[in-house]
Amino acid sequence: DLNLSVFEQKKIPIIGVIINKAIRSKIDDVRYYVGRKLEERGIRLLGIMPYEEELGLPLMGTVCSAIKGKVLYNKEYMTNRVEGMLAGSLIDHDSIQKSKNHLLVVSVNRLDDALRKLEAINKRLGPSHNQENPLAGIILTGKTDLHESAVSYFEELKIPVIMSMMDTYE
Repeated sequence: DLNLSVFEQKKIPIIGVIINKAIRSKIDDVRYYVGRKLEERGIRLLGIMPYEEELGLPLMGTVCSAIKGKVLYNKEYMTNRVEGMLAGSLIDHDSIQKSKNHLLVVSVNRLDDALRKLEAINKRLGPSHNQENPLAGIILTGKTDLHESAVSYFEELKIPVIMSMMDTYE
């Protein structure tokens, strides 16, 4: 009613309504009940868009812009979606096993240790998991040169790497 009254006040004709973010299992109920209510007001229900969780996940490029970061490696993968975050010092077996597309935020000084943990966890999880990269990307904080082994890791697994002047926990 609230949104409808704004349109009515400004004399904007409404040709129909599209319902957004409907839970898939409830679409039939939404169509029936919302459709009936709209019909009572002489408004057509034009369609129903199901909720897609993936559309709510940020892209690495969006994260980079938000932190005013600089892409160091694998810029072509800045469309990776971020499903969760990991602090470099808190990497553990359970967090890696449960999901993928993590954003690793780590100080350059702790990067080698974090990458060693990731490699050890991947070995423990077995060969099928080794094919999957658990990271959507990496944000590096601090100022230090990277070791060649870290650069090789980024390139091999095609991980976008962003440098940020922010502190790890900002």
